[in-house]
Amino acid sequence: MGPIWFRVILITVLVLEGAVWSDGCWDEEQLRSLDLSNNDLVGCVENEAHLKWLSKLGSLETLDLSETKMKNNLLLHLGGLSSLTTLKLEGNNLEGRIHLQEGCNLINLKILDLSNNRIESIRSSHGEYVYNSFNYVSRYF
Repeated sequence: MGPIWFRVILITVLVLEGAVWSDGCWDEEQLRSLDLSNNDLVGCVENEAHLKWLSKLGSLETLDLSETKMKNNLLLHLGGLSSLTTLKLEGNNLEGRIHLQEGCNLINLKILDLSNNRIESIRSSHGEYVYNSFNYVSRYF
């Protein structure tokens, strides 16, 4: 019998500053839910190479990166997560005009929480949407 991998990983309220996510920490094909909320991931986001592991999580359905000090460059690494239904980015350092790249494949996304950021608008291939954080706690598609 082979190894049994976790399908849900909850890592909250740790200081993971500068942590390097290596291959083999978990089975990317089996992981369904990842909660890294309330962590200091600033060391990971300064070096984009540390974010590339996110794009390997193709079976991920729920991703919570709330309160992790993430910046706009994080969005470049989320486009391949086609199984994602819930994405929580509340309370980060997202700001200005957000442009979702062509090829962003978040086709199953139902809940997107962008509250408590400094976003002015979100632009995708479907047009530009003015984001008003007073009207949305979560965006339901």
